[in-house]
Amino acid sequence: MRYDEVACQIREKRKEIASSEEIIRNLQANVNEQMNRLSKADRDKSNHIRDEEKRAREQFEYDICAPFEKKIKQLEDTKIKAKLKRDKALEGITESRYKSKFKTKIDVDRELEKCKQIEEVTSKFYGKEFTKIVEDIVIDNQMVDYDVERILPNLQKATDALSGKGVSMNDFIDSMLENFEYDESKGNQQLMMACGGGILVLGLLIFAYPIGVAVLIGTLIFSCLKSYLFISCTSARKGLELNVSSVDSLVKDKVKALVDRDRAKVEKNYSDAIAKITERIDKLDDDCVIELESRRGDFIFNSNRIEEDYSNLIKSIESDISVIKQNLNTEEEKLKDRKTRLSELLTEQEICLRNITNDYLPKKLRVDLSLPKDYLVDIKDNKPILFPFVREACLLVYDNDKYAQDFRSMMFFQTLARTSPDLFSFIILDQKYLGGTTISLFHEDQSAKIATTQSDMQALLENCNEEVKRRHQIVTPHGGIEKYNEFMVGQECPQETTNIIFYCYPELSDILNPVNTQIIYNGANTGYYEYIFLPSKIFDEWDVKGLRDLLGMVNKIYYIGDSKISKHAKFKYELKLDERGQ
Repeated sequence: MRYDEVACQIREKRKEIASSEEIIRNLQANVNEQMNRLSKADRDKSNHIRDEEKRAREQFEYDICAPFEKKIKQLEDTKIKAKLKRDKALEGITESRYKSKFKTKIDVDRELEKCKQIEEVTSKFYGKEFTKIVEDIVIDNQMVDYDVERILPNLQKATDALSGKGVSMNDFIDSMLENFEYDESKGNQQLMMACGGGILVLGLLIFAYPIGVAVLIGTLIFSCLKSYLFISCTSARKGLELNVSSVDSLVKDKVKALVDRDRAKVEKNYSDAIAKITERIDKLDDDCVIELESRRGDFIFNSNRIEEDYSNLIKSIESDISVIKQNLNTEEEKLKDRKTRLSELLTEQEICLRNITNDYLPKKLRVDLSLPKDYLVDIKDNKPILFPFVREACLLVYDNDKYAQDFRSMMFFQTLARTSPDLFSFIILDQKYLGGTTISLFHEDQSAKIATTQSDMQALLENCNEEVKRRHQIVTPHGGIEKYNEFMVGQECPQETTNIIFYCYPELSDILNPVNTQIIYNGANTGYYEYIFLPSKIFDEWDVKGLRDLLGMVNKIYYIGDSKISKHAKFKYELKLDERGQ
C-alpha cells in the first residue's frame, strides 16, 4: 500500500537522520573535547613556559647574587661581631676606669678621713682617761722637739677613746684652756714677777717669819707650775696642728700622684684597644672588597644565550599554535559540512511530512501541525511553552471545548506523523461525547488500525495489571542466562510502548475512584500516562475538597487557551479554590 511505502520511507529517513544526528553529536563532542584539550594544552604550555622562564630567571639571579650575598652576610656578621667585641672592650675599659676612679676615690676618701680624724677628731669627750693620756704625753715627752711618729699612736688611742664620747681634741684642749688667756708678753711679765717674788721670798726667809715665807713659797710654786702646764699644752697644740697640716699635704700629694698615674694608664689602655679594633675592622673591610672584586671578575654574563633560548621557545609555541589552528579549521569545515547535510535531511523530512499531511490528514487540521508557542501555558511556571511530551499524569484546563478537541486531535495526528506507531498507543475516554470508553491502539500490523470499546475503567485496569505482571517477569529469576534470553525473544516479553490516556470531561467521582487513582499513581510504571481534560467552570461547580485532591494527584497543570488570557493564569484555579473555601 501507498501508506506502507511512505511509512517505510519515513522510517528509513528517520533512521538516516538519527544516525546523522548521532554522528554529528559525536563529532561535535569530539571537536569540543579536542578544542578543550588543545586550549588546555595551550594554556598548560604557556604556563609551563612562564614557569620555566621564571625559574630560569630566579636560578640566574641566584647563581649571580647568592655567593656575593653570602659573603656580604658573612662580612656583616663579622662586622657585627667586631662591633660587639669593641663595645664589650669599651664597656670593660669604661668599667675599669670607673672602678679605678672609684677605688682611687675610696683611697683618697680614706686618707682624707684619717687626716680629718687627725685634724678634727670628730667627737667630744670629758673624762679622766683622755686627760691622763694627754698628761702622759706632755710629761713623758715634755713637748720639746715634738716627735710625730712617737706621739701619733697615743693620739690615735685618744681619738679612738673620744670617738665614742662625742668629743673632739680641739674642744677638749680649748675647754682646758678656756679659763686663761695667754700671750708671750704676759708670760714674760709673770715670769719676771715670779723672779721678783722669789727674791722677796728669799729675803723673807732669811730675815722674816718662817710661816709666811712658807705660804708665799707654796703659792709661788703653784703659780709657776700652772704657768708651765699652760705653756706646755699650748706648745703641744701648736706642734699637733703643724703635724696635721704636714700630714694633710703629704696625703694629698700622694693621692694626686696615684690618680695621675692611674689616669694615664687607663687612657693608654683605652687608646690601644680602640686602635686594635679599628685596625681589625679596616682589615675586614679590605678583605670584603678584595673578595667581591675577585668574584666579580670570574663572572661572565651571557645575555645572548638567554635571549636565544627565549626566542626558540617562543617559536616552538607559535608553531604548536599554528598546528592547532589548522586542526581547528579542518574540524570546523567538517562540522559545517555535517550541519549542511543535516539541514538538507531536515528539509527532506519536512517535505515528507507535508506530503503526509496533504494525503492523509483532514484539511481543517493541516494548519495545526506546528503548535504555536502561546497555545499552551504551564500554570505553575506561568510562561508560554510548546507542549512537551509529559510522561506523567497531567490536568488540562480549558474554557472553549473547541480548544480541547483541537489540542487532542493535534497531538494525536502529530504523534502519528512524527513518531513510529510501534511506540505509541492512544486511549480516549470521552464520557461526554462518546458516552463510554474507546481504546485506539497501533499494532505492529500497519495495514489496519484496531479500535475497541470498553464499558468501564475496570477492564482498562485489568490490562494494566497484566502489563505489570509481564514486566515483572523480566526482573525475576529465570534459571540461568539461556532461559532468560529465551523469555526476552518470546511472545510474552512486553513491548516498549507508551500508552496515552485522554480522559475527557469525566465526573469527579470517576476521577477520584480508587481504580483511576491507581492508574494515575502507578501508571507510569507500566507506560500509561493519563491526561485529564476539564472545563474551567468545573472549579465553580465541583466540591472544593475533591478538586484539591485532584490538584494534589496530578504532576502538572496546563491551561489550553489563547495568549490574551494565559499571561496571568498562574495559580488561577488555586486562588479560585481558596476564595471558595473561605
